[in-house]
Amino acid sequence: MTDHAPPAKPERKAYKPQWLDKDRLREAREAAELTQDEVAAKCGTTQRAYWHWENGDWGCGLAMVTSLAAALGRQPADLMHDKGRKAFAKLTAALNAA
Repeated sequence: MTDHAPPAKPERKAYKPQWLDKDRLREAREAAELTQDEVAAKCGTTQRAYWHWENGDWGCGLAMVTSLAAALGRQPADLMHDKGRKAFAKLTAALNAA
């Protein structure tokens, strides 16, 4: 009788934020005098997901960045790190040229 070990699970890579700057997100929320729950509700998500974005654990897509910005009375670029802002500017330019 041969023992068969289960196949090794592939290492899961953490998804790092592509767009968001966690510090800018927190500062914008605090300036708007909103709780994490309130921002999450305005965006149709959970406080848990929002907490992970604000702590830099999870990334989110551009649609959610846009939703977060609207909930906080900001522009999407206001919540992005420098690399994200550059990518956003290129994307915006390409869409405007089309």
